Amino acid sequence: MSHDRQAGLFPRPAIDRPPRHADWVWAVAIMAGIFAAYLLLADGSTLFDRDEPRFARSAVEMVRSGDYLVPHFEDELRPDKPILIYWLMSVSIHLFGVTTLAVRLPSVLMTALAALVTFWIGRRLYGPRTGLLAMVVLAASPLMMLDGGAAISDPLLLFTLTLSFAVALVGLERGFSWPLTVGLGFTLGLGQLAKGPVALAVVGLGVLAAIWLMPRPAASAGDGGEGEDAPATGYDRRDRRRQALRVLAAGGISVLIFLAWAVPANIATGGEFAREGLGRHVFERMVSPQEGHGAADVFGYLALLPFYLLVIAIGFLPWVLMLPATARALWQNRLGGSGHRAFLAGWFLPTFIMMSLVATKLPHYVLPVWPALAIAVAAMVRLDRSGQVSDGDWTWLRRTAWVTTPAGLLAPIGLIVLVWGAGYGGWFDREGQPWSHLAVEMAPPLTIMATILMLLTVGAAWLLRRGELRSVAAVMLAAMAAMLVVLATWALPVFDTFKAAPPIARTIEQRGEPYSTDAPMAAFGYNDPTLRFYADRREPIELLGSIEAVQAWLDEPEPGVLVGDREALMPALVGAEQRGFETAMPREGPSLTSRSGNPWITMAVIFRLPPDATPDTRHGIDQALDELAPAPAPTPRR
Repeated sequence: MSHDRQAGLFPRPAIDRPPRHADWVWAVAIMAGIFAAYLLLADGSTLFDRDEPRFARSAVEMVRSGDYLVPHFEDELRPDKPILIYWLMSVSIHLFGVTTLAVRLPSVLMTALAALVTFWIGRRLYGPRTGLLAMVVLAASPLMMLDGGAAISDPLLLFTLTLSFAVALVGLERGFSWPLTVGLGFTLGLGQLAKGPVALAVVGLGVLAAIWLMPRPAASAGDGGEGEDAPATGYDRRDRRRQALRVLAAGGISVLIFLAWAVPANIATGGEFAREGLGRHVFERMVSPQEGHGAADVFGYLALLPFYLLVIAIGFLPWVLMLPATARALWQNRLGGSGHRAFLAGWFLPTFIMMSLVATKLPHYVLPVWPALAIAVAAMVRLDRSGQVSDGDWTWLRRTAWVTTPAGLLAPIGLIVLVWGAGYGGWFDREGQPWSHLAVEMAPPLTIMATILMLLTVGAAWLLRRGELRSVAAVMLAAMAAMLVVLATWALPVFDTFKAAPPIARTIEQRGEPYSTDAPMAAFGYNDPTLRFYADRREPIELLGSIEAVQAWLDEPEPGVLVGDREALMPALVGAEQRGFETAMPREGPSLTSRSGNPWITMAVIFRLPPDATPDTRHGIDQALDELAPAPAPTPRR
């Protein structure tokens, strides 16, 4: 397949100026801005949920043990994800220590690099201004903000997959030479080292779909329509077969790269890595919901098939307003030629369909299509610059606004009423679950964010009526930037004050040696992986299963730290009348944990003293009981 034969497959529409070298200066500057913004976001809170601390703690254990072949969590094999994210986190930990920002730094960097590759693809397809706009559209969306600075493998996967599609674009334009085939295999190998076979499925199916969607020479000959491919610039049967075989060859190369790590890792674990990593965490996720993320019955499965439409509607805010009109323009080949349509549709459709069919449902599963959506939306906005937005496009934009405008007003109003009602009306408070206290503190920043969303909705609707699509995009960017600042500097720090694990770790650290480092640690009625990261023990935390086990642990002679539910620990304390305890309350009132059921828990820390402790450092059981007595339930602010 000659370069001349393929030169007309991706004609650049007249919606942008010609590329210049200075465009890369702007792109790098915007990438630096995205990096700084996501760094602010990453530094605005401690680790969330279960996945972040598990990734982070596994990387710490990798550094401490010197075993860079397989990840472990609390000295147990963690086969959930491949090795690449742990390697990157290990480098950051070596450079900056065991901190929240250190373990999130690789994800922030990958997000910024994914934006830069998105610029390159948008620039190649449509021109530099479209590429620059696509960068910020990608970064200024809620799902990207949620995952882009998190200590998980998805930002790394996003970067590797976007890089793979960049290489694939060159291959689709010029034909997959062997150097391009090897390059695609290398980037796909990185993707598999980031998150396993899903990377091969997303890119492999996407590029094969793009090849199949490419125009045929006979179909495009003689059309002569605007944006259509010229004669003899499509893919004939032989072209498709050759291109598909090269893509399959690239997939084979990527598998070899993946196996170069996976085979030794599997041998070192006696086959456990393959059984767990591929068996349970890949194939079982496809056919049955894991960890409650999905429906177990057929009717629930069918009901969840549109799940990712809802994810796009919320996670791609506010740009979802432009998606229907953008899809229409792309289908009509007014956002470039048939090659543009084939490439972007191939990037989006297979992944969206595949993830919709998978039984386990999580929002970030469709994050790999975000750059394609960002590029398409940016191209639509740039189309407005040359006055090429058709009357039909404006009709679809306004029809979409009929849905998004009421939603963009009612949802924020509902959020304001909900959070203030929960805070000052105690709507969701139950015994042991004082949601009102969290709602009271979160009400001001959430109200500000809701107000920004309402102003954005009103401003976008008004500008659409005036036919100013570029102004709509500018308002959207400004609003999302303001939301990010409020989220990073206000909402997340306030929410952080209610978490259990970080104040427990600070309390232990303030107690000093040996409790802050080497003393054994146990937990009762509380099992949160976040504590394992922030307490940073060199030995695993022992989980005690009964009050008898707690009593036996307290009777041991060496110094130690016990963490648990204050009320659950009371019987053991009452039975230990002959022993003194150093006790502490990391936080007054209940704290939030990642456990299911009742996530609220009132924490207590007990420092087990050695037998030779002096009276000055020991406290009687009466004082221990006083400090651990259940505090009266605080009343919501009125």
